Amino acid sequence: MREDALFRLSSVSKPIVSTAALVLAAQGQIGLDESIERWLPDFRPRLISGEQPSITVRQLLTHTAGLTYGFLEEEGGGPYQRAGVSDGMDFSNLTLEENLQRLASVPLLYTPGKAWGYSIATDVLGAIISRVCGTTLEQAVKKLVTEPLDMHDTSFSVADAGRLAAPYVNDTAEPRRMRELEVAQVFEGTAGLRFQPARAFDPTAFHSGGSGMIGSAKDFMRLLETLRNGGNPLLPEEWVSEMGTIQTGNLPLAGWYRDGASDWDSPYSKIPTKAKQQNPPERGVSEELTVIHGSLIPRKDSALLPLPIQHLKVCRVRLQPSFAKPFTAAQIGSNKAGVTCLSSTGEDKTINVVE
Repeated sequence: MREDALFRLSSVSKPIVSTAALVLAAQGQIGLDESIERWLPDFRPRLISGEQPSITVRQLLTHTAGLTYGFLEEEGGGPYQRAGVSDGMDFSNLTLEENLQRLASVPLLYTPGKAWGYSIATDVLGAIISRVCGTTLEQAVKKLVTEPLDMHDTSFSVADAGRLAAPYVNDTAEPRRMRELEVAQVFEGTAGLRFQPARAFDPTAFHSGGSGMIGSAKDFMRLLETLRNGGNPLLPEEWVSEMGTIQTGNLPLAGWYRDGASDWDSPYSKIPTKAKQQNPPERGVSEELTVIHGSLIPRKDSALLPLPIQHLKVCRVRLQPSFAKPFTAAQIGSNKAGVTCLSSTGEDKTINVVE
């Protein structure tokens, strides 16, 4: 595979779009604890009780807004599927505004700020960024993040079709090329993610802040290195420090896969028991190079020794449900020698984190 290959970034879009939101916050154009009703007056989802709670920008960033994803609903589909909400990786013929209207028609999973769960919240955040900037989300992210960092390969469209990596799905013993439409269960018993690879070439596809970007590994490393080194020229160092601060505290996890025995609170939380290792929850979507949703980014006083990223599947470290967050060895806990991960072959791999 060529070094400058482009990838459908999927959820790696989230830290890019979230950084754009924080740039606006650092500039004083949005407030983290302001109600999003200021920019999205028509986006007012209700609780099951009928109450319309306020949602803040911070809650979108930290996935504590009461939202979830359709692919995490029960097998056969739930409220998101019945409302026609797109997770942002299929052909939907919807505008972003239309998708948010459908999303707002579905009851919130919990009261905002009272729990957290992986969600479509970054799509809502993208709509706010677009409104604040008075442009498309693509143009806003370019101005706020990718252009200042010379991330010229990263956008909501394909810069060079010849460099785009072929998508694979690993629902069989050997990974296979994706068909025109795949419904990939991230976990057994869930509705599954509708993935249509050709969406990357559709100029009319809405800009999904949570899953719609295309980019290269080199570009994404530029962003990670910028954050690791203090944020310049995007953000003041104190804002980057805030990004590395745990935002969810002891809030319970909602809307995530559980197998009945609570062995998997999160795919990043812990290694299963030996009995569970025979069938680890690895089934899902991948490309020629697997990109992990979360990023383990050391602070300036730490160093991360390299490990081939395609071997990483599940990490002991509980990655926070928001933008990419730095972790020092101290934050990892007693296992300061490293973070044990489960490889695709069931072997343990270790990332060494040095203070």
